[in-house]
Amino acid sequence: MRTELESQLRDLGEQFRSEMTHVHSDEILDSPRRDTAPDSTTLIGTVDDQRRKTRVPWLAAAAAAAILVLIGGLVMISQRNVPDGSSSQPTPTTSSAPMAEVNPGPPGAMILPDDVEMQVTNATFSDDGSLMNDTPIRWYATEQLRPETGPYLRVLSIEQQVSDDAWFDCAIYAPDGRKVSLADGTLACLEHRNDGDAIGRVFVERTSSLVVIEAQATDDELLLAANHVAPAAYGPGYEVTDPGLPDGVTATGIGWMVSDFAAASLDDASGPMVQAHWEDNDGRSIFYVASRGNFMSNHRLGYDTITDITVRGEPGFIRTYEDQPNYIGVVWQEHDMTYQVGSQRLGEDQLLDLIEQLHLATMDEWDTAAAVSTTAATEPPAPAPTSIARLGP
Repeated sequence: MRTELESQLRDLGEQFRSEMTHVHSDEILDSPRRDTAPDSTTLIGTVDDQRRKTRVPWLAAAAAAAILVLIGGLVMISQRNVPDGSSSQPTPTTSSAPMAEVNPGPPGAMILPDDVEMQVTNATFSDDGSLMNDTPIRWYATEQLRPETGPYLRVLSIEQQVSDDAWFDCAIYAPDGRKVSLADGTLACLEHRNDGDAIGRVFVERTSSLVVIEAQATDDELLLAANHVAPAAYGPGYEVTDPGLPDGVTATGIGWMVSDFAAASLDDASGPMVQAHWEDNDGRSIFYVASRGNFMSNHRLGYDTITDITVRGEPGFIRTYEDQPNYIGVVWQEHDMTYQVGSQRLGEDQLLDLIEQLHLATMDEWDTAAAVSTTAATEPPAPAPTSIARLGP
């Protein structure tokens, strides 16, 4: 059988060569590739010429494909009739696709491998916004690639349980700050800051709420913003109306806080969100939030340093606080999700190495992690300049 097959293959090969001798190699090499974009300089009037020029090579390619089909059929026949008695059924192959593609976990769910010697303490998924807390946040910035280099504001509306004027005391919110009476008769407290401090804060009294404006702006700009705090025309909490914004600054986002170090857009409330937290026996930890939405620009605001890097092959950045040397944050987008990672007591190199080891979780892996969750998905708070912890992503 093998002799007969080889003879047929040789005959087909001779037939192919004899029929293809009229095709010049230069014509084949010059034929257009299907995966190459057309030259933008090609004129429309040359289309017919191009078709005539490439007709022969494409016919050659078609003929070659037909020959290959015939050869493939003969090879399959020979494999069904091998004389050694082996089965004619094809040998099953093992798929090289990651398990996460076969049995995927929730959108955005990623897991650290077992050998990193960190224990998962929380793994939570939600598609109804329940992982967000009850603190609305609004961002105002300039339109540029690095908005953190210009003036910006972040406005948080923190619900209070009291509405008596007696509760509003600068000594509570901003030691060494000064109390200011605003144009409408309400009170504000401007935080004292040292020379060179780029970010300042003002606390504004509102019925049952404390509005915190954190801004890279002058004290005068902070007070101007405080004088234009009003109930939001859209969405939850309070906003700063246009007359209170520094020149060139506009509203860039509305969202909710997720933790002291993470936030998500208002639209994410109806989309998938994942939280996961690991720690080791020495108290070092890594925490991440994954959510939909492109909020990368707003996630750059409120930090002392922003450093652009590549994370898992994608554009991302590192964010830090000068008064929180143990904290490092990393943000990037992957799998149609935005990842915000925070860590405590991990160096930058070690944190980035762990991030590179994250892999998409299968449903079994995620269920196992969720089953052993022992604590709420929260991070140690950043040190507070006042009795209120620094609030921000």
